[in-house]
Amino acid sequence: MIYDKEGDINFDAWIGYNRDFLPSEVKNYFEEQKDIIRMIFTVRPKIKKHLTPALRNLMFRQYPVLQSETRPIVVEFINEIVEITASELYLRKMFDLVHGHNTGVNVREEFPEIDSWTEYYEHPRKPDFVDEKLRNEYWWISDIEWKTEVKEEEKKRLQFKQWEETRKKEFIILVQNMFFKYYKELLDLNSDEWSLYALIIREEYDNFKTYCEHIEEFIDCSFPEEDMKLSDIEYFDKFSHLPTSVKQKIEDIRIRRISGERI
Repeated sequence: MIYDKEGDINFDAWIGYNRDFLPSEVKNYFEEQKDIIRMIFTVRPKIKKHLTPALRNLMFRQYPVLQSETRPIVVEFINEIVEITASELYLRKMFDLVHGHNTGVNVREEFPEIDSWTEYYEHPRKPDFVDEKLRNEYWWISDIEWKTEVKEEEKKRLQFKQWEETRKKEFIILVQNMFFKYYKELLDLNSDEWSLYALIIREEYDNFKTYCEHIEEFIDCSFPEEDMKLSDIEYFDKFSHLPTSVKQKIEDIRIRRISGERI
């Protein structure tokens, strides 16, 4: 049987079945490159098949306004996010981790900054507290009013931090569960390799979040679809010249989303 239970080709079985038909130089090439070839033709299609629709569902749940978008240019950018997230480049990074593990690559020698990276990226940063030095700038309110304002502001910051962490965990759990299922070699990584893995998947989430938030903001601003093709500098310039009332409306919508509304 050269097909697995999902109906996809089993690369190792295919090679075994066709070995006698292959020229020696081809067989030697397959033997030398079997790990990456198997990853490309067996692991990648399975992950792509199941991850793409799952990522789309996650995107529309975290950024529901994207689901209601119908303008072709904007929809094209939305689809592109789903296609490139945790796709070829990310899979290549996962393969490099596994290959490095199998060939004895020392992660600490390759990445001497790994401890500082891990400290910065792996551990969630605590929400900022209101600086007491700001008290003097609010001289017209009483101490009791100041304490009330501080308490309310820190409550909002904590809520925002929890909101951010929940969304990040949802992404990481989805992606890593899919990769663990179809690329089980990842489960053999050592502790330093796990640290590097955590940095890579965090970076992938940050990219996903940045792209989605950009389109979400774009829609909230009611920009014409042609503006999706603006450069970063051109877009920032246009956004910076929006009326204060529009910017405040966008900020209010964001606060309502953090509070749990599907907007």
